[in-house]
Amino acid sequence: MKLGISILLLLGTPILSAMTPVQIYFESGQRLEAIIYRDLLMQDHSVPEELMTLTEVMECETMSAKTEFELCIKSNGDLKVVSVDKKFIQESLSIFKAP
Repeated sequence: MKLGISILLLLGTPILSAMTPVQIYFESGQRLEAIIYRDLLMQDHSVPEELMTLTEVMECETMSAKTEFELCIKSNGDLKVVSVDKKFIQESLSIFKAP
């Protein structure tokens, strides 16, 4: 998996933009917080922006897991973890962590 992601990063293919294993959902009024979480992942863990998607949803409580790592920011600012694939995090995202 690490090799596949690394090759896609090097080639810069359009396939990479279709692969967004990190989803950050947010309820109305929480777009800024979603951007802050995205920026933290980019800065602190060197996760490429191309692997993340921000999406507004009606409510976090109805969310079900679709990808490897999904967060949802509620209208009151609380963070809900929708899904976390620990194996994906350990094997894939760890290659982006800064030394």
